[in-house]
This record gives sequence, C-alpha cells and structure tokens, in this order.
Amino acid sequence: MSTLRGRSIGFLWNSKPNGDVLFTELEESLRRDHRIGASLHLSKPSSSLPAAKELIARLASSVSAVIVGIGD
Repeated sequence: MSTLRGRSIGFLWNSKPNGDVLFTELEESLRRDHRIGASLHLSKPSSSLPAAKELIARLASSVSAVIVGIGD
C-alpha cells in the first residue's frame, strides 16, 4: 500500500491499560497527517490469549490495514 489516504484502518487492542489511550491518539494523528478513512476498534478479552479467528476474519474483511498494540 503506497498511501493511507482514504484507507480504512483497524486497531486491535490487547486490553492492557492505556492501550485505548494510545490508539485514540494514534488514530487522531493518522486522520490529521494521512487523512485515513473509516476506522474499526476491536479488542481481545485478555492479553494472554490469542485473538479469536472470528476477530481476525472481521478485521481482514473490513479494513485495509491493522495496527496491533499493547498498553501499560
């Protein structure tokens, strides 16, 4: 992908503290600097478990790129 402009971006948070704050700031920055399109925020129920196949499938079918991150 050569640009993020107009692209939909997914955010997958592992539910650790402050990850939601990080993703909010990151999304604002991407909107301002790269003019991204829609966004989709999803989270795992626990940082110690892998993401469910259904969650991965939803992201894969809904967005152009996914940012995965942790908090703390």
